[in-house]
Amino acid sequence: AGCNSRARASRAACMGALPAARGGVCLSIVSYERAEWIRALLTNALALAEPSTRIGLHLNARSPFAASELASFEAAGGGGRVTLSPVRVTVERSRGSILYAHLLNFRQLEAAWPLHCSHGVLQASNSMWVRPGWEAAVRTAGFSLGQDAVRWAPPLEVAAAHPFYRNVTTRGRHSWTYHEGSFYPMNELQAFRARLDAWLTAPGRELQRDVLQAFPFPEEFWLQNYVLNEGRGGRLALPVRTRQLCLRDDARGETQLVSPAMVDATASGATEYFAVKRVPRLVDHPIVRRIAQLTRPAAP
Repeated sequence: AGCNSRARASRAACMGALPAARGGVCLSIVSYERAEWIRALLTNALALAEPSTRIGLHLNARSPFAASELASFEAAGGGGRVTLSPVRVTVERSRGSILYAHLLNFRQLEAAWPLHCSHGVLQASNSMWVRPGWEAAVRTAGFSLGQDAVRWAPPLEVAAAHPFYRNVTTRGRHSWTYHEGSFYPMNELQAFRARLDAWLTAPGRELQRDVLQAFPFPEEFWLQNYVLNEGRGGRLALPVRTRQLCLRDDARGETQLVSPAMVDATASGATEYFAVKRVPRLVDHPIVRRIAQLTRPAAP
């Protein structure tokens, strides 16, 4: 079984050879699919992750799972590397529930492995990793925002009307960037969650209406703009380009699957990315089989 709150008394044994101070990179996966696909996601991520990497998994509140299936998720990678968020919300596309589910994962990761995560990475359930080394890229860059993400774009005209968006854009800087493969220091994620929790305590505000059902795509705006205005992104010089770890093959259209050519190019290191999206959520699909073939450990 993975490390959980009951194991905290034997924290040293639970963490094994992990460093006492923060140094591990932690991955958040939000999924609503069937158990077979979730196991494929976990197998893929753990195969290309450092041994110290830990995964937080949020399962949709509407998705029923047997106890044996939940146990199989925690046992992925030999056990001790995956933790399930005990709080589950109903996740819907384009709504704030996506971002909130990631925040629940990071909270659970910190509870399961205190002081372990130096950075948190966000992964969508229709993306997969195709080459290792992404943790080193995260540690070097610190966070994924770049100057090209500081922009006013048409979707912001709607997003900026939400009162929480206005609450975090205190310096008048605006950003729009996709969340898949984005990463931030863990203390930034904790501070953002605390800000959101505090905002929700005001009279008349409700988690369901004001956050979980918030529209459009808060995962593309809220966290990024908090970091840009009040976090490290507002205090440090941003790099020229945003550095998400995941390639979105949008040149083929927003509903098209990633091409086999882009899978191969990314896996070979011909692109700067480490993961690809949009992957079909079918374990027997040729693209998924190709990724499994590329990432399978070499035979001894």
